[in-house]
Amino acid sequence: MIWYTALVLAVAVERIAELAVALRNTRWALARGGIETGRPTTPRWSRCTRLSWRAASWKPA
Repeated sequence: MIWYTALVLAVAVERIAELAVALRNTRWALARGGIETGRPTTPRWSRCTRLSWRAASWKPA
């Protein structure tokens, strides 16, 4: 069980790092005249479903 928890935490840390890089890149592009277009690629219900699956898979020791 500890390996599963470590894996989940490692993936979470990696995702947070990816979001930080994406935010930095967005700020850089917008500061240089870039424009942001479009909508999120996944609908809100899909994101909520994935979040609920992750929450359901978490089993504290």
